[in-house]
Amino acid sequence: MAAPKRKPFQIHKDRVEIATLYLQGKLQFEIAQILSTDQARGYTLTQQTISRDLKMIQRDWQRSTIVKFDEARAQELAKIDNLEREYWRAWERSKTEKKHSEKEKTEGVQLKEVTRVEKWELIGDHRFLEGIQWCINRRCELLGLDAPKRMHIFEEDLLSKINWDSLTREQMQRIVNGEEPTKVIPGFKFN
Repeated sequence: MAAPKRKPFQIHKDRVEIATLYLQGKLQFEIAQILSTDQARGYTLTQQTISRDLKMIQRDWQRSTIVKFDEARAQELAKIDNLEREYWRAWERSKTEKKHSEKEKTEGVQLKEVTRVEKWELIGDHRFLEGIQWCINRRCELLGLDAPKRMHIFEEDLLSKINWDSLTREQMQRIVNGEEPTKVIPGFKFN
């Protein structure tokens, strides 16, 4: 006699419990034993069922992670955009004319109030431009717009073919600094 099929709501409930036990480090057969001892369930779960459910759980996690990653990136980009707008506003404010006024009372024949106004034009606070540049750099980084950084990595095999004793100090330093041995050592070929 075949085991009764689980209804969709039962599968969902089981998968929540399976995921919890799996994240606690339980093995598939242990999860099957734990869940099958629940008399209220009305059915038993085999290790094979747990295995299939775990595959579906992991697939859902991956999909969720991709979606959440895209959402998180979009949210961070929106924050960066907002921050950049604030930096631009602050930059514009930092370039405006500044006024300073003082009132002074003079005594003489009559008590007189004199107001002195000083004006000066500002060139802007460079810190706001640095903030704008940070926003641009961070946005490019999040979107992957930066050119890949070039790195010289030599395999051990290549390095073992170099006769280090015949090199000058300058040649060794150039290789250590990442220059390709074929450009440093005349006639050197790596095959």
